[in-house]
Amino acid sequence: MIIKELSKQDFIEEFNFGEHSSYNDQFSYEGLEALYEFIMEDYTEDNPFTMDAIGLIVQFTEYENLHECLQEVGNDDIKTLEDLFDVTMVIQVENTERIIISEF
Repeated sequence: MIIKELSKQDFIEEFNFGEHSSYNDQFSYEGLEALYEFIMEDYTEDNPFTMDAIGLIVQFTEYENLHECLQEVGNDDIKTLEDLFDVTMVIQVENTERIIISEF
């Protein structure tokens, strides 16, 4: 097995699917930075991360703000960010209102 250590820039470049790909707009640059930091918190040399950009696109969704997320989720029991944290993984994108959530 070949293992390559991904820098943050390497990770972000894995999401460049070419000029005409619909996948290119799944995350903002800042969102990819936040996702990288979040993922790398749990991985070590003994527990390596296997890069799968499409898998991450399926698992995580970035929203411009909490309001947009709550409209999309459409669950009347979730009204606040704290409610959202209770049901799924939430990544707050630093210095923005954007959030990334894991599908639930």
